[in-house]
Amino acid sequence: MNLYGFHDGQRVGPVSTVGVTAPDYEAMTTEVPITMAPEPPTKPRLEELTVTDATPESLQLSWTVPEGQFDHFLVQYKNGDGQPKAVRVPGHEDQVTISGLEPDHKYKMNLYGFHDGQRVGPVSVIGVTTAEEETPSPTEMEETPSPTEPPEEPILGELTVTGSSPDSLSLSWTVPQGHFDSFTVQYKGRAGPQVVRVGGEESEVTVEGLEPDHKYKMHLYGFHDGQRVGPVSTVGMTASMTTEPPVAPRLGELAAAAVTSDTVGLSWTVAQGRFDSFLVQYRDAQGQPQAVPVAGDLREVTVSGLAPARKYKFLLFGLQDEKRHGPVSADAKTHPDTKPSPRLGELTVTGVTLDSVGLSWTVPEGEFDSFVVQYKDRDGQPQVVPVAADQREVTVSDLEPSKKYKFLLYGLAGRKRLGPISAEGSTAPLEKERQPPPRLGELTVTAETQDSLRLSWTVARGPFDSFMVQYRTTDGQSRAVPVAADQREVTIEGLEPGRKYKFLLYGLQGGQRLGPVPVLGVTAPEEDTPAPWRLATEAPKPPEGPRLGTLAVSEVSPDSLRLSWRVAQGPFDSFVVQYQDADGQPQALLVGGDQSKVLVSGLEPSTSYTFFLHGLHEGKRLGPVSAEGTTGPAPAGQSLGESGPRLSHLSVTDVTTGSLRLNWEAPSEAFDSFLLRFGVPSPSTVEPHPRPLLQRELTVPGTRRSAVLRDLRPGTLYTLTLYGLRGPHKADSIQGTARTLSPVLESPRDLQFSEIGETSAKVSWMPPSSRVDGFKVSYQLADGGEPQSVQVDGRGRTQKLEGLTPGARYEVTVVSMRGFEESEPLTGFLTTVPDGPTQLRALNLTEGSALLHWKPPQTPVDTYDVKVTASGAPSLQGSAPGSAVDYPLHGLELHTNYTATLRGLRGPNLTSPASITFTTGLEAPQDLEAKEVTPRTVLLTWTAPQVPPTGYLITFNTPGGQTQEILLPGGVTSHRLQGLFPSTPYSAWLRAMWGESFTPPVSTSFTTGGLRIPFPRDCGEEMQNGVSTSRTTTIFLNGNRERPLNVFCDMETDGGGWLVFQRRMDGKTDFWRDWEDYAHGFGNISGEFWLGNEALHSLTKAGDYSLRVDLRAGEEAVFAQYESFQVDSAAEHYRLHLEGYHGTAGDSMSYHSGSVFSARDRDPNNLLISCAVSYRGAWWYRNCHYANLNGLYGSTVDHQGVSWYYWKGFEFSVPFTEMKLRPRSFRQHRVTSMAITAVY
Repeated sequence: MNLYGFHDGQRVGPVSTVGVTAPDYEAMTTEVPITMAPEPPTKPRLEELTVTDATPESLQLSWTVPEGQFDHFLVQYKNGDGQPKAVRVPGHEDQVTISGLEPDHKYKMNLYGFHDGQRVGPVSVIGVTTAEEETPSPTEMEETPSPTEPPEEPILGELTVTGSSPDSLSLSWTVPQGHFDSFTVQYKGRAGPQVVRVGGEESEVTVEGLEPDHKYKMHLYGFHDGQRVGPVSTVGMTASMTTEPPVAPRLGELAAAAVTSDTVGLSWTVAQGRFDSFLVQYRDAQGQPQAVPVAGDLREVTVSGLAPARKYKFLLFGLQDEKRHGPVSADAKTHPDTKPSPRLGELTVTGVTLDSVGLSWTVPEGEFDSFVVQYKDRDGQPQVVPVAADQREVTVSDLEPSKKYKFLLYGLAGRKRLGPISAEGSTAPLEKERQPPPRLGELTVTAETQDSLRLSWTVARGPFDSFMVQYRTTDGQSRAVPVAADQREVTIEGLEPGRKYKFLLYGLQGGQRLGPVPVLGVTAPEEDTPAPWRLATEAPKPPEGPRLGTLAVSEVSPDSLRLSWRVAQGPFDSFVVQYQDADGQPQALLVGGDQSKVLVSGLEPSTSYTFFLHGLHEGKRLGPVSAEGTTGPAPAGQSLGESGPRLSHLSVTDVTTGSLRLNWEAPSEAFDSFLLRFGVPSPSTVEPHPRPLLQRELTVPGTRRSAVLRDLRPGTLYTLTLYGLRGPHKADSIQGTARTLSPVLESPRDLQFSEIGETSAKVSWMPPSSRVDGFKVSYQLADGGEPQSVQVDGRGRTQKLEGLTPGARYEVTVVSMRGFEESEPLTGFLTTVPDGPTQLRALNLTEGSALLHWKPPQTPVDTYDVKVTASGAPSLQGSAPGSAVDYPLHGLELHTNYTATLRGLRGPNLTSPASITFTTGLEAPQDLEAKEVTPRTVLLTWTAPQVPPTGYLITFNTPGGQTQEILLPGGVTSHRLQGLFPSTPYSAWLRAMWGESFTPPVSTSFTTGGLRIPFPRDCGEEMQNGVSTSRTTTIFLNGNRERPLNVFCDMETDGGGWLVFQRRMDGKTDFWRDWEDYAHGFGNISGEFWLGNEALHSLTKAGDYSLRVDLRAGEEAVFAQYESFQVDSAAEHYRLHLEGYHGTAGDSMSYHSGSVFSARDRDPNNLLISCAVSYRGAWWYRNCHYANLNGLYGSTVDHQGVSWYYWKGFEFSVPFTEMKLRPRSFRQHRVTSMAITAVY
């Protein structure tokens, strides 16, 4: 409760107290105890914001948080100039004083609460600062009593730990001066920051709820008149639960318990103690590190997804209290893949007709994903028939009579195509008597709109190559519409409303035009609204033309009705019977014009149906007339709804452009026969009811479980209904849909290879006759490997393949592409040239001798063939064993130009050659000396030979036993070696070179000078060696001379000793990079760069380091410094640990402490939208950032720039940043280091 007093318009106070309301005893019962379910954690909520005090230049605000707790608050307002301002307040506070305001000015204050990266609020209040008091006159000043001296400001003294237990620490403190209104003790517990409030009259407190044997840093703040003073801090440690020392956990043995071709089961023991969890690490088949986390109570795990017949090394780590113990290791080799490779058997021709060939084949072992049958049509164009994996036969249709075909069968398994196997077959010959020519049937108008008419027709006999529809427009222009051979309908568009058109249909066959058959059609009038579709027992009497009579049901059975009708006047071209089936779906039967009855089958027993009969004449539909009929009852022994045998598993296989196979399952001998109805939906836009399916029927014997549907349209969706019949009665039905394949995209042809070298080859092909968008060229090692693909424009005919392996056989495929469609591949094989020796050199040239030296090829050779020739001098020829890398030459003539050629021999094959030209008798340099020797550098000088060489080669050995070479231009006579180790003996050799020819070496030896710290671990130790200027230098991780690292040392900022690991200054280096780039570092350490997360982990793991961030914008410069800085290993995703901020930039990094590192290609946080992707950086994102120093340079869009929120906000990209580290103990030895000097 807050109490305010008001006097003369001013508010005084508040004074506060806390009270608890009494429980409602009447509502309690003793009979049934009430158990309250634990409430879920509530989200924090802001409530009232009030102005509790006002002065001419400040406003004091207070607020309440009825539920939950916030991490921090933010007060936003605009100053007198209208500029937005923000004040951050810690989460444990509930009031703040906003100062620096103008007198007698109105301000709107907005308060936001932040919790887990989410912003809540705002709540708002308007406050007015008080006016400045008038200066009293001199007289008034004399009469006014002199004010008393202001009270002393309170000061915090020392904070000490006075006692400890396993779960508490007792604290006490002193206040040397003044009095505080209250105190708070802050510390970090397992659940995050914790706050304990203490009254102002207290000087001690016991903090409870702590963990045993744990170190805590306690901070004490004092509050006086709304201001926070402090903190003063101390460190205390809780007592152990027992007096016995804790037992460090220790791993036992790791063993491979069970191995398959793609899994390894691991089990292990724990020798002592317990672990929180375990981590199994290994490298996959691509060499990438993988990790499998395991719970602490488990002692086994199965690692899956491994490659067959491959050896793996597994490392087991135990994790306890965020520390990693181990590893222990075990080796295991996966079993070979015992699954047999699929193999094709024999392909045979099982049957032929005039236009089809039936094929069947065997698969002796293994399984294929699918099959492909290839052949060439009468025009020589390749055709492809895909076949499903479970099929072993197919019928290839649409062939030419009396023609011989060769069929190739391929099996597809994974990304490989195996085969082919082949078979030849001839279609049946034509009958000797002359075949009658094809004949068109009827042409009708089946649908009309205001601007289109749909035509459909039948073919009475024989096939046509194509069709053509002709008509004249209203202005007398002739139009022709071509139609494909497999089509039986077409829509003529672009017509005028209410006009009559005459259409002529021609059939084209063998270059001849047959027909025409005519039809008249009238488009719908512009204002014509179709009348509702109504039932009629009698057609309206037209003024002339044919007229329907009556429709009647003449025969009845349980599943069929026979309809008959008469024609009152004139002939009809055809009839259509319409009705709705038992499922309410519209059905239609097309009947010829010379018929007067039809049997409608597949009906339900004891069901009433209404039938409508339409007559079709000259493209118009007349009628309908209707009749009702009821099917007979079900047979004896079966009542309606009785559960009988069921059809199931309707599936489609062997799909082609014009046919498909329908498969189903049914109990043996359950049905006498099957009725299959299939068709294409054909909606009309002018009728109020949907048009029924244009259906066809097929009857199948009851012993079969599949049927082939032929003469289908390419790329068309069909509805399928299968009925199971017992006698004439329909016992069950099942429905489905299937789509035929679109016309096959042709493959390229004539694959050829040229310009084959060791690592490259040129592939060329001829395009197909049909249009393609492009080609895809794929290649891989013939015995298996990762395929590579290159896409080529549709105009391309060649492609160069690069990056090949020498002496290897490759499988190359080329496919045509059109949209998302790909053709069958065109396949070929090539073998690259075997690699030969390289880097051939002539060493130790003298007047009459030399030593040939080379780098051997990757693939060993049996012997080398050496040939040396010169103009006017005898040739030399010899051989060297395949293990040799040099060959001595003797008996050479002085001052003669020689050419040496070296080839490798593998069996009968010669490798590519390596050649060199050299001259005998060249003079070597003289007087090689080591001067100006320092701990890390030396200056080598020499005298040049009389004939200037093209260059020099300096060779020296490193302490690790490795040889380092340096190439220099020919005009120099000195060179300074850098990066040497202190107090180390060295030998150096110098050769003069002409091209790839070298003189015998001259040598010298020297020992580098000493340093106080020969291998400094960081820039702090480098400063102890006497370095006082900022520069690039070499440090050694963990002081190990085998792990040098080039770094930039800042020896000037805040006393120096800083190792810079990040710099942004001009935006020339791209920081939008992947995880691996940030792991190992990138950029130029003299410019913009990131040193690398691996280096940061190695540095901070080896000691205690502080972090400093320097930020500059124009003349402004600020910094943020953190007393403790550590980066975890890659296994922990380089997790960041920070604490102890001070500085002038504002604390934007503590929010990120405890976060893992994430980049655009790897987000260990597994957020729905990666912070790295959203904010174009790589950082220790949480959800998401208050600092983004690796963001987009110069960007002010969407918080993606190089930002530091508590200095310039999100919308400002900082132009200069440096992140640097140095030992926390640096200041203790800084003074002593200044007395040491060294030159290097």
